[in-house]
Amino acid sequence: MEIITCLVGLSGTGKTTVAHTLEKQYGYNVIKSYTTRPPRSANEYGHTFVDIDMLNVLNASDLKDEIIAYSRYGTQHYWVLRAQYKNKKHSIFIVDTRGVKMLLEAKNKFKFKVNIIYLTLDTAERLRRVKQELAVTNMSELTQKQIDELANERVLRELDQYICVKCDYIIYNKSSDTTALLINDILMTMNENNVK
Repeated sequence: MEIITCLVGLSGTGKTTVAHTLEKQYGYNVIKSYTTRPPRSANEYGHTFVDIDMLNVLNASDLKDEIIAYSRYGTQHYWVLRAQYKNKKHSIFIVDTRGVKMLLEAKNKFKFKVNIIYLTLDTAERLRRVKQELAVTNMSELTQKQIDELANERVLRELDQYICVKCDYIIYNKSSDTTALLINDILMTMNENNVK
């Protein structure tokens, strides 16, 4: 049975960096959600960028039943298909609370296990990381004042978003390499227990 490990947490807690480390250093399949939103940077990791026509085609076909998680923010859509984890023993998925709830509802139908790891970090460090990301991805397009305003808005708007999701593990992510190592140890134990 496949296992999907959800990485959840607020902006700036290092979910993408940890997922990328788990993929590169430990060989895990990272589920990259499809999205209709434009990339934040040229080399943005973690999503497959498509136009709205692909979602319309999916919804008009039998493939709509293959969507295991879906979220919408304003006019932007995010979704994951069954084929993205099928026959891959253990997958990592960066997801929000709505996506987690859909996965939990779909797990019996599609026969996969779900575990949830919440990454956390203090607000000041999260804010610093988000400002750094915005500065790097928007190089000369934004002033420092705009970066500060966007970072504050992004960090503060989500403060109570994850209260309603029961997590299997909570990890304070001060170092992405150390966190990835810890998660790998947790997942190796899960894989061993899954075989028994």
